[in-house]
Amino acid sequence: MGSNPTRGNKKRVTCGFSSALALTLALTSCGAFEDDTGETDEDVLTIYSGREEENVEPLFEQFEEETGIELDVRYGDSAEMTAQILEEGEATPADVNFTLEVGGINALAEAGHIAALSDDVLSQVPEEYQADDGSWVATSARARVIAHDPDNLSPDELPEGIDDLTDERWQEEVGFAPSNSSFQSFVSGLRTIQGDDWTEEWLEEFAANDPEPFDNNRAIIEGVENGTVDIGMVNHYYHIVQTEEFGEENVHWEPHHITGGDPLGLVVIAGISVIDSSDMQDEANELVSFMVSETAQQHFADDTAEYPIREGVESTQHDLVPLSELSPPAMELGEVASMEGTLDMLQNAGLL
Repeated sequence: MGSNPTRGNKKRVTCGFSSALALTLALTSCGAFEDDTGETDEDVLTIYSGREEENVEPLFEQFEEETGIELDVRYGDSAEMTAQILEEGEATPADVNFTLEVGGINALAEAGHIAALSDDVLSQVPEEYQADDGSWVATSARARVIAHDPDNLSPDELPEGIDDLTDERWQEEVGFAPSNSSFQSFVSGLRTIQGDDWTEEWLEEFAANDPEPFDNNRAIIEGVENGTVDIGMVNHYYHIVQTEEFGEENVHWEPHHITGGDPLGLVVIAGISVIDSSDMQDEANELVSFMVSETAQQHFADDTAEYPIREGVESTQHDLVPLSELSPPAMELGEVASMEGTLDMLQNAGLL
């Protein structure tokens, strides 16, 4: 497809919803792409992105420049965008779903909303990073770590497994972000690995230990640094990003990696899929192919300090602990539990 002369009219919409009512009301404001004449532009590839704009916008811009395919990118919470696609059904304007919460992709696949990806896409991705039915692929990975102040806690005092977090030693001393997609994905991962009964019991015990809720990972880290809590559950890359932003001497916390296959060391995945009702299947697959290409994978490794999923790509900017050394617990991506059940569990445990 050639360059679209109306590219200057392209819209970037942020759709973030805090409740089911807000989601319903937003369906009209976040509906099909319309150009300045008020008519739908059917030549625009519409992306529902649960990934933050600052992390992926450069990739979308490069894709447009290289292919001439115009994108309408709508940013919002991953779980809520999954709910939006389910609500819109066959009428959804979405062509591609790009998410931090892969349980939602599985829910969409079960509902018949996901198309099988092309062989060209699947051939680029290791089997452990794609769904068994070829409905979606991972784009990057984030390791869960324990944030701590090394001046406050020595390495041998830190938790080594998930059961430690329910110990009396850590009562009121664990920071977590219950509304954050990474923590919710972590809980979905627990459900997949350990089962629902085990996860429900652990969440109840964790809640009984009075963990400290924060709005996001950065707030958790601030809580660790100012002594509000001793430890916090965050993603690995925050230490890298903050060290580069503020200087190593001004970052007063360190990440503690959990090894040996313990569930506390889960790796959470970002994924991408093509919507079955899309009339732009070829273009959608072309975008997915770009997101797992060496170019995009190097971006994730260098610019967002995430783990690339493409073989042979390593960060040229950051010293990432190899996943092979961390030995995270094995998890079938196609079996990752849906977010709806995860949110119910968190609410039932009083954590959300």
